[in-house]
Amino acid sequence: MQSHPHGVLPSGNRYLASPEELVRSAQDRAQGLGPFFSRLSDELLLRVLSGDGGGGRGGDRPACFEDEGVGGKALSALACSSRVFRAFACHEDLWKAATLNRFGGDFTFAGASWRATYGAAAAAAAANLQGVTKQTNDAGGASLDGCPDGGLPLEDACQLSASQPISSGGGNGNLPRPPPVYSDALYYRHMSATLPLDPAWLSVDTIPRRHHTQLSPAAFIAEFESANVPVVISGGCAHWPALRDV
Repeated sequence: MQSHPHGVLPSGNRYLASPEELVRSAQDRAQGLGPFFSRLSDELLLRVLSGDGGGGRGGDRPACFEDEGVGGKALSALACSSRVFRAFACHEDLWKAATLNRFGGDFTFAGASWRATYGAAAAAAAANLQGVTKQTNDAGGASLDGCPDGGLPLEDACQLSASQPISSGGGNGNLPRPPPVYSDALYYRHMSATLPLDPAWLSVDTIPRRHHTQLSPAAFIAEFESANVPVVISGGCAHWPALRDV
């Protein structure tokens, strides 16, 4: 399995660390997150940054008035503020929330991450609105997207972790190796995305399959529901226009 690109380890690894490294890690977290955010648990901090996971704006409000989480611009800025905050700000769930909150369903998943998807969607939005920006500025009206600060989020910073990952390996020159960031909330999302699957697990299908024309409601109840046995029912959506007209 790949190591975390920002030096994050499971919380249980604290038991294997030296007392000196634990002190350095705690100090690094306190200094990197600041006096307010360092008081929050990792789970609560991620909740604050992402919002409550609502359905998103879908483009009906200006980007600077995001009502779910802090948004892509703030995440990019936080990722540049410290090594520890970068580990939090690059969490994929935050960029998923930022993408859905800002663009709703008006985006195409790009690359291998939600962060890359946000950057691609924001770049496309900027390209589409360049003409609107020029016309608005020439007319002396409100700024792009209705934002009082007059600009789109710092899209270039969305790609900083992809081009310059922070490793938990050895130091650089005479600089000491930075201490790990111990966090289950950060690590297990990464583990789920990078954990390799044994091909043998995927080569055997142990769940029975039935075509919907070969399984009556009574047979389903008798064979599967009453016995609490899983089944894959196929062909039930073949008549949908959405499948025929693709």
